[in-house]
Amino acid sequence: MRNSEPKQKVLDRKLAFRVTDEPICYHVACAMENNGRTNTTKYGVHVHCSQLLADNTFYFRIDKTSKTFINDMAPTNLADELATQVGSVLDRIVLKVTRTGEILSIENFNAIAGRWSDLRKKIREQYASDYVARLIQLADRSLASKETLLLRLSKNWFMSVYFNALYQNHNQSFMLIRPVSFPILSRASPVYFEVKQTLEEHYTENNAIRLILKGQPKDARSKADLENDLNEPYYGLDEALPPAEGSYRGLYALDPVHHGIHLAYVECALDLSRKRKVTVMVTSQNETPYELPTRKRKSPMEIEDITSKGR
Repeated sequence: MRNSEPKQKVLDRKLAFRVTDEPICYHVACAMENNGRTNTTKYGVHVHCSQLLADNTFYFRIDKTSKTFINDMAPTNLADELATQVGSVLDRIVLKVTRTGEILSIENFNAIAGRWSDLRKKIREQYASDYVARLIQLADRSLASKETLLLRLSKNWFMSVYFNALYQNHNQSFMLIRPVSFPILSRASPVYFEVKQTLEEHYTENNAIRLILKGQPKDARSKADLENDLNEPYYGLDEALPPAEGSYRGLYALDPVHHGIHLAYVECALDLSRKRKVTVMVTSQNETPYELPTRKRKSPMEIEDITSKGR
């Protein structure tokens, strides 16, 4: 579509996902800013929605396709290498997902638990230290049941961005208000935000559907609760304590036919005593890879048409 031609209108305000035969490969890049220090994580994943079930849910298979690079380097110290090994049991995972795009359950839990049992034995045979014992204990807790593993996935940045309940009915203004949770705090449960989701009325110049998400924290926990990494309100029971301030901003470019994700960008921030900010970029490998924003590099939210960048 040329720039001089008028953009086509999105006719359906009801955004529905459709099964596609072709899997999609993605670049995933995450950045965590904590008190002025930034750490990045990058890796590749392969996502395939293989089946629409009778109950109007979907099966998604996610395969990790590369090593994890921390601050653009492969793991070099023992702690990072062991953490990567433990995380490898989730390199292939099958999920049952609602029609709106939320994770319902883990369908290959027994296979994952079996991989962990084998790996656990190898790690115990090769290493003996308090650190390894704690690492195994944490993994045992996460993999104790489908429910505990699902809780762990709720704290995964990629999973939170990709399975973000995007597929909703929008009003006549092509928008809606809905809750969104994001795991910005590593030691506490995800934080809830009230987000305005806007479906842009016209396709982009590259024929993609674009969603814009913007919101503020609406968590029941107070700022003091979140400062102390609490999962439930405690200090927040005192109404005199201030709520947490922050922001949630997201941009999605979706396929015009099956509405799968071509690109996703989410930026989540909390203004605590030490400012926390997480940025996640998920880019289809068919698209030009995007770098995480820096002081000198604009974020996708500041780019007029992200899908035309680099074309």
